[in-house]
Amino acid sequence: AVGDDSFGERPRRNFESLGVDTTHLASKTGVASGVAQIMVGGAGENVIVVVPGANLQLSEADVAAANETIQGCKVLLLQNEILPAVSLAAMRLARAGPEGSRPIIILNAAPAPKIGAHADRGEWEGFREHLEACDILCVNESEAEAMSGINIVDGSGIGSRPAETGLGDGLINAATEAGKELQKMGAKKVLITLGEAGAMLLSGPGPDPAVEPFMMIWSPAKSCSEVQDTSGAGDAFLGALAAFVAHGVKLGAAMGKAIEMATESVKHKGTQASFRAVAAALSDSEFPENVLQQPPA
Repeated sequence: AVGDDSFGERPRRNFESLGVDTTHLASKTGVASGVAQIMVGGAGENVIVVVPGANLQLSEADVAAANETIQGCKVLLLQNEILPAVSLAAMRLARAGPEGSRPIIILNAAPAPKIGAHADRGEWEGFREHLEACDILCVNESEAEAMSGINIVDGSGIGSRPAETGLGDGLINAATEAGKELQKMGAKKVLITLGEAGAMLLSGPGPDPAVEPFMMIWSPAKSCSEVQDTSGAGDAFLGALAAFVAHGVKLGAAMGKAIEMATESVKHKGTQASFRAVAAALSDSEFPENVLQQPPA
């Protein structure tokens, strides 16, 4: 949702100029639009301060109004800048469709959710209800730490990463343990993004481990010496992941392609501006599904 201010009108015009359907971009009267203040360091790393504004005014009624769109889409992608009850309502609506034809639900728990009694401020009552409602939980290192209680960054063995892989055993083990803990909380598949090290996906075991065993897939990122700004790299990754999955690309392969998109995005300054640069830089020959231009059938 956006407010009835200039900060709300600008993104609407921008989306429409890019061909993005704004039918369900709600406008809330008497409230400021959400904004994010991004500070970028010399190495391209960022710190982001988010003021949610109108996003916390998005309601379950708004979700219900988008019923046909939600149940008819290929992938439902959610994040944690709207009220948890609204996210949960959207996931339940998506799950109400027939198994096999309902949307794949990806929940990006970013910013990391806080447990508390202030639901009107975005606090969650607990993790299980949301994690059980999604098909794929996607978090970065710090979000995985905050939710699982398992230290990934400080005890990760980053300083001793093997040069040939770019990923140390400490990071693999810590992220795997955090992912397993999130699975215990209700998540089915856990995708953890690891910055310059790429991403890892944990799935299973299912009720019958012989049929659905525990699996861990690590997809490395290519070394990038042209980092300008890492702001929005996670958004580029998630948007690309959702697009590739919607076009029928298997999750493991989609993860690798999404990492390519995110890596390209950090070579450019800005967030939405960098996404346009990604689309221009990556040719259809690299992505024969024509994901960059065409919606899924």
